[in-house]
Amino acid sequence: DIVVVAEGQHGYQSTDPELIKIQEIPTFLPIMRGSLNVPNMRDPDVLDKLDSKEVLKMCLRYQEHMKQCAEAVAFDQNSLTNRTKEMDFAITALTNMMTEHQKKYAKYAEQIMKINEMSQTLKRCQMAVDQLLPLMDRLNSVLPEEQRLEPFTMRPGRSA
Repeated sequence: DIVVVAEGQHGYQSTDPELIKIQEIPTFLPIMRGSLNVPNMRDPDVLDKLDSKEVLKMCLRYQEHMKQCAEAVAFDQNSLTNRTKEMDFAITALTNMMTEHQKKYAKYAEQIMKINEMSQTLKRCQMAVDQLLPLMDRLNSVLPEEQRLEPFTMRPGRSA
């Protein structure tokens, strides 16, 4: 005996619109039902019922349709290839331009570093001169009056 505690859901309906559309598609069978390998579906007169001229027209029409589709795809592929080449050229030009800018700015940065180094050197020289001026004045004051020099100034109007 099988005891069922709770029955599962019966008749689950999907609300997915795509699944509903797929379920609404009718079933299509081949023209020659004998190709299904179902014994009852064989129709021996089907080949007599088909008009070869109409089948040929249908095949030629399908061939022409496929040719037009292939031409459209080839045209689109060529336009995409050309556009890709144009974009590659533009990207290469931009990359080259940016590389040149980077080199130029690297040179500017190097020059700015040199200017900063010179500025530091000048500041050190100024500090050395500022320390040297009082020593020169002291030395000058120690000398006898006739050997003294006039006060040394670095800038016009400035005296130590």
